[in-house]
Amino acid sequence: MTKGETITAIHYDARTRIYHWTSAVLVVVLWVMGRTTGLLPRGPFRVDVWSVHVLLGFGLTAVFALRLVWRFGSKRQGPPLERGLPHRIAGAAHSGLYCLLAAVVMLGIVNAFARGFPMFNLVKLPDFGLGALKHDVNAWHDLAANILAGIVGLHVAAALYHHLIMRDRTLVAMLPLRSDDSNL
Repeated sequence: MTKGETITAIHYDARTRIYHWTSAVLVVVLWVMGRTTGLLPRGPFRVDVWSVHVLLGFGLTAVFALRLVWRFGSKRQGPPLERGLPHRIAGAAHSGLYCLLAAVVMLGIVNAFARGFPMFNLVKLPDFGLGALKHDVNAWHDLAANILAGIVGLHVAAALYHHLIMRDRTLVAMLPLRSDDSNL
């Protein structure tokens, strides 16, 4: 491979694609819910929407954990699409996404338990008794989620760059429904 040449035969297995797209959908839904639910009038409906947010957050945590085990436990690393600086930038971006996602889900869990959140006003999560830190944890969770949203936007832009400018098969290889999904 010469300098600047790209690999066009990239392949992502079905499980990797499922984890990727499930994470992506959950991140977007959770971020939108996090930005808009506070606009609802206080009351049972708002608690129910926040409860769905918390449940989806626990779901994202599970998907993220499975994704980490699948990626790093099975050593499922595809060949680099590029060499040199672009490869290092892509690696740093993916590491940043993983770290930010880990921070968001951990802070979200701590936030729910710091408040002793009342799930659907039926079951109250145990309260860690963080007192004055409740507001700070919520603010850190919001900040990490907003930074993650920005990095996700860059990730989407990079995927479109690969597809529209570089004309490689990165985006196509990551599409969720493909004929080779029998390898689950």
